[in-house]
Amino acid sequence: MRKYRNILSVILFFMVAFLITKNTCYGESISKVYSEGDKEIWSKYLKTMEDQNISYEEKSQEVLQLLKLCDGRGGPKIYSQKVQMLKGPALPSGISTEDFFNILKDRDSIIKNTHNIELPIFIKNWSSGNGQKPRRFNDSITNYFQELFLSIHNNFPDTKLNVLDLFHGHMIIDKRSNPNDILIVFHSKEYPLDLEKRKNESALKEYPNIETFQTGTNSYLKRNYIWSLRKNKIWRINTSEETGFHNLIKSPIYEFYPELVSRANTAQENYLGETIRDINFFLEHKGEKIKPFITQGAGTPSFP
Repeated sequence: MRKYRNILSVILFFMVAFLITKNTCYGESISKVYSEGDKEIWSKYLKTMEDQNISYEEKSQEVLQLLKLCDGRGGPKIYSQKVQMLKGPALPSGISTEDFFNILKDRDSIIKNTHNIELPIFIKNWSSGNGQKPRRFNDSITNYFQELFLSIHNNFPDTKLNVLDLFHGHMIIDKRSNPNDILIVFHSKEYPLDLEKRKNESALKEYPNIETFQTGTNSYLKRNYIWSLRKNKIWRINTSEETGFHNLIKSPIYEFYPELVSRANTAQENYLGETIRDINFFLEHKGEKIKPFITQGAGTPSFP
């Protein structure tokens, strides 16, 4: 009888363990994970992340919704401190959110509200999104975007404003949200020394005192930022592999080269919306101040 009681005890132990595991998230009790208002948000998010039939793009869109709804807060401990939220600067004087949206919403609107500019050859060639026909908004809007770049650096000083680190963002329209939204995906830490040796050599010729960096650091895991016009917020996202945020960087070649894609750690802006244009900002070049300007954007029609 004692033998059977021992067997029964073992079976009972594993049944209880299974039930506990089934109602936990990453080892943490579901009932303890959420604040009351965030429970439904996080339940939907985690269910999506665990579904192997859902694409990386769809999971990335779910990440975006999570950011908009709760700034990535209130979930399991494994997600804690993976998102840092920063409020954007005040919108340009006299321009409402809807006005700003209509200015940025498509390529024609941007062309209508910008003008051609001349830039140093090095800046044209270095800028994201084909800098051969750069354009610029009026001073009010240009100053807003400058403050947007500066606020990232000022609040996260491990992100530098220079030609190796943060100098560009990809402007996209999110048509899945209601109302539609304008996003900018900022890629900082763009050219790590261990991946982009030639770019580093070119940068050092122009800026001999520039600070270089490499992949594999905590700062590099947080190289991706997303700005939302409707929320006027910036989210800095740690895309480490243990969370669903890692889906943001899983490009179509991830299945074949997972280590390379993870090492590059580049958020796929096309997963979140349609590219409109790119925005670039260089503090200076050879003593000349360079204010933010707009370029063509990958895969978009060239400027007239």
